[in-house]
Amino acid sequence: MIVNSLQDVENRGRNDYLNRCKRGAMFNSIPDVITTRAQADAVIEAFFQSGDLDVFSRHRQAMIDDAHRGSLAIMRGSGNELGPFEEFLSALEKHGVVTMDEAFTIGDRYIAYKRSKAA
Repeated sequence: MIVNSLQDVENRGRNDYLNRCKRGAMFNSIPDVITTRAQADAVIEAFFQSGDLDVFSRHRQAMIDDAHRGSLAIMRGSGNELGPFEEFLSALEKHGVVTMDEAFTIGDRYIAYKRSKAA
């Protein structure tokens, strides 16, 4: 029994490692800093190709200031928490990388993506 459990953990660890390596290779094409719409589009497209919300992690952390974090905390406390994708779009809009209309268009694409994955 113990041997099987250890083998199971080992296999899961190996699979996680391989998945991270594959994902890391794809994420190497993502720009580190986002100042233009083209850079934002590269990050968004990486998400739609991978389906991995971690794509937005470093950019959300870098682009959201203390005031924005405060408002996100209030939203979280009131049960209106934004997901990583929505936080990323909010940060892009706040920094003038995308307009509000463009953010809604990208958001509509995200909703369609989520529906297609659920089907």
